[in-house]
Amino acid sequence: MKGKIFGPKDDEEKKLDKISREHGFDRAYEREEPQITRRRRTKGPLRSLNISMPENEFERFVKICDAMDKTYWQGLCELMDLYEERK
Repeated sequence: MKGKIFGPKDDEEKKLDKISREHGFDRAYEREEPQITRRRRTKGPLRSLNISMPENEFERFVKICDAMDKTYWQGLCELMDLYEERK
């Protein structure tokens, strides 16, 4: 294989592409670009909060925030709001 990036594919390259696709691989330039969403920033003074927690709970929190399309601080604020409503 010649290692070319552009131009027509030769028969060997086409065969390799077919085999690769059958096994779940594709070429980087044929993949769809991932959609990147930007989270909203806040305005005003900020304070930092640094906590350590088990990795599985951290991953759970991140997944929840991602599903809600919230920043970590927004997800934490929603949790605090729920706590205060139940009091």
